[in-house]
Amino acid sequence: MHLLYEFRIVKNAENHKHNPEFINDAIDTLENVVRKMERILTQLKKGQDHAKLKFPNY
Repeated sequence: MHLLYEFRIVKNAENHKHNPEFINDAIDTLENVVRKMERILTQLKKGQDHAKLKFPNY
């Protein structure tokens, strides 16, 4: 998922907060973001240099 989409969640939240489909999609997206961040943090903790980090594709 593209990073700009994740920012759009915040911008659209007020208008769509009562839309169950929006809420479910937002939760799925945020869970995905957390998984990606945890993966990157794990790589950093293992001491890999930046050239070897495997960043997710957007």
